[in-house]
Amino acid sequence: MVYKFGDETVELESNELESNNDIARERPAIAGVMPTDDADNLNELYKGTTLKVLPLKNMVMFPGVMAPVTVTRPRAIKLVQQAHASGELLAVIAQKENKTEEPEITDLYNIGVAAHVISVMDLPQDAVLIVLEGVERISVSEYSITKTTKLIRAKVNALPEAFPKKNDREFLALCSTLKDTAIKIVNSKENMPANAGMTIRNILDPVTLVNYVCVTFGLKTSFKQMLLEETAINERGMKLLKQLNKELQMQEMKENIQEKTRKEIDKEQREYYLHHQLETIQKELGDTGAQVVNEMKERAKQKKWSEAVQKTFNEELARLQRMSSHSS
Repeated sequence: MVYKFGDETVELESNELESNNDIARERPAIAGVMPTDDADNLNELYKGTTLKVLPLKNMVMFPGVMAPVTVTRPRAIKLVQQAHASGELLAVIAQKENKTEEPEITDLYNIGVAAHVISVMDLPQDAVLIVLEGVERISVSEYSITKTTKLIRAKVNALPEAFPKKNDREFLALCSTLKDTAIKIVNSKENMPANAGMTIRNILDPVTLVNYVCVTFGLKTSFKQMLLEETAINERGMKLLKQLNKELQMQEMKENIQEKTRKEIDKEQREYYLHHQLETIQKELGDTGAQVVNEMKERAKQKKWSEAVQKTFNEELARLQRMSSHSS
């Protein structure tokens, strides 16, 4: 596997881990990820600022990742259109309950991500498809709501992630395993996009890999929120890997059950076919089978066999008699 550290790359083969660079803190421009020059915005975040809030259902954003989001609520549509036009950051916060249509302050978590609206595309039925780019984690110190527009605002401060130390071989090994496991899950699920595995394979930055999988995989919102709230990237990656292993094991169990069920159905179909064929043959024979059994019984009375031969004869005769009885 190849990972990128700043402007250099490290290739890991046969479990041999070699790294002489710091873990990358700048995320490269790759599939699903785009760096943004946000020096001014980040300074504001670190000083503390107020941002408009975009609540998300069934989704949690992470720093350094781009992701598409379908927006259907009129107030949210207006918000993202304005943010896209002005280039302002939004506080993207996940809802605690996905069923809540008009979230209040108490319906939102207190940790989210400051994000840009990269693009807006109109969809049918008064909806828009936007692409969000996560910039930095934020912690909300206070929410407020405008009475007239019901727009939620949040006083936020930047909440930087804790990156692994230089030459952290354990973290590199973790990310290598995480990538392999994620690709296995993608390849085993029919409803995943065709290029999902390739996208994951092309992610070189280990930090981006962790956050990208957090965003794109179908894990519970509460679990994703817990991962977002984990400051240390290596701890986040470890918790994510444990969950993915559970998902992979569950997927393999489902596949084994399906294979077992398929084999049982095939066996039942074969037995049904053979039974049907036997019935057809017996119907064609009519009473001939019963007549043969009776004749063999009479002829056997005239034989002087050993006990072993007599036993074998009786068993075969009984089997033939059972076959004959099925035709009646």
